[in-house]
Amino acid sequence: AALNLFLEEYPQALEERFAGHAVADFIRNEVPSVVRDVLDVGDRYLVHGSPGQGNWAKVPWVAIYDRF
Repeated sequence: AALNLFLEEYPQALEERFAGHAVADFIRNEVPSVVRDVLDVGDRYLVHGSPGQGNWAKVPWVAIYDRF
């Protein structure tokens, strides 16, 4: 459900101001949390989501980094 919300909301968000946008916060915080929960990655992996830096990315992303 959370990822569907993201897919539906992101195209509209691209037309809006980036700073402080709820969709940007959702990508940074909620999407990585859902990925951590679904994959049960534990402490070994860092999960990071980004809507862009200062401006909207054409393609937002989520990465899973091995800490070791």
